[in-house]
Amino acid sequence: MFSDGVNQSGIGRNEYPFGWDNDGVEEFVQGQIDVHPDISAHDLAKCIVRQAIKNDRFIPKDDISCAVIYLRDPRRLLICSGPPFNNEKDEFPCQHSG
Repeated sequence: MFSDGVNQSGIGRNEYPFGWDNDGVEEFVQGQIDVHPDISAHDLAKCIVRQAIKNDRFIPKDDISCAVIYLRDPRRLLICSGPPFNNEKDEFPCQHSG
C-alpha cells in the first residue's frame, strides 16, 4: 500500500505524463521481486519510495509513503517449559479492567 505520492510521481515528465500510475508501480514491484526473490518487505518499500523520488527528479511534489507486508506460510512452533525459576511467580492471575 502506498500514498498517492507514489503512483502520481513523475507527473508531467515525458516518461510519466500522467504519473507513475498503479500499473507502473506494479510492474516495478514485480521486476524487483523477479530480480531479488528474497527481498525483505522493508527493502522493497525503500526501493519503491526511492523510485518515486527519482521519478520526481529528486524533488518530491507530494508525500511519498509506502508499506509492504510479507506474507509467508505459517511455521510450527514447539514451546518447552520447565519448573518456574521462582515458585512464588508461578501463577500470574489475569486482571481485567472495567
